[in-house]
Amino acid sequence: MKNFLYLTLIILTGIIFSCKTSSPEPPPQTTLGAYTPYFVFNETLNGKLKSVKEINYWAIKSDEGITKGSVITTKERDSLQWSNDFIATYNENGLITQNTYSIGDDFISKWVVENENTKISKAFYYRDDTLWRYDTYTYDESGFTNAQILNYPVDSTKRTFTFVNDSLGNWHKLKYFDAEDNLKRVYTCNRDTKNRITKEYMFDQNDSLLMTMEASYNEYGFYNLSRSSYGSEASSMVVKVDYTAYDHKKNWTSANITINDSIYLVCDRVYEYY
Repeated sequence: MKNFLYLTLIILTGIIFSCKTSSPEPPPQTTLGAYTPYFVFNETLNGKLKSVKEINYWAIKSDEGITKGSVITTKERDSLQWSNDFIATYNENGLITQNTYSIGDDFISKWVVENENTKISKAFYYRDDTLWRYDTYTYDESGFTNAQILNYPVDSTKRTFTFVNDSLGNWHKLKYFDAEDNLKRVYTCNRDTKNRITKEYMFDQNDSLLMTMEASYNEYGFYNLSRSSYGSEASSMVVKVDYTAYDHKKNWTSANITINDSIYLVCDRVYEYY
């Protein structure tokens, strides 16, 4: 479902937003974040999930209400800067193992993720069985991510993100370096009392603001309003989400979406639990 300037931020898909847990141990939850369209504003889902499947449709409005139309095509998603459909799978520790992107049932690409203990160690991005990129990670003495290295086999180059974290392991600054190790982007964020990102800023190497993303959340912790902009009101996008159905664990299964008060979509989810 996510937009959040999706095409511009696709390079960020692997960013891990992790934090320490405290005793007593809370009920099982699964974070929908790294290597999914929810890499910026993560979703915390209830229960131990095996998989999450999401499909986006055009909405049909009538006097009886809103119903699903056809699946949004690739060209239409490019125009909207809207994310692809996906199926994300998780292990019993709540770590992502694979995410397959599609348009409906038509395969586009996939991430295959390797984990060591409770951390992501490597992630491989494939298109048509061709490896386009693989990510590796380094961690500090506290177990928090301090670097993500993006490797591109096609030209043997790499890019790097470095992390500045708080005492809980939540990042508050990211620095992005290009293949020549030049600083190109700096990301900072604001968080609420539940450590959810409510606002993210992107700056260039000269500290000029390039982009702002922000979100608010409903009573179940799912975002219901987002705004993305490139430093001006004219280029902003406002997305409103009305969740119309939840499953027995209070995870949403259907939502009606409005973009800039003029474009209407329906997004459906299916969950499989351990």
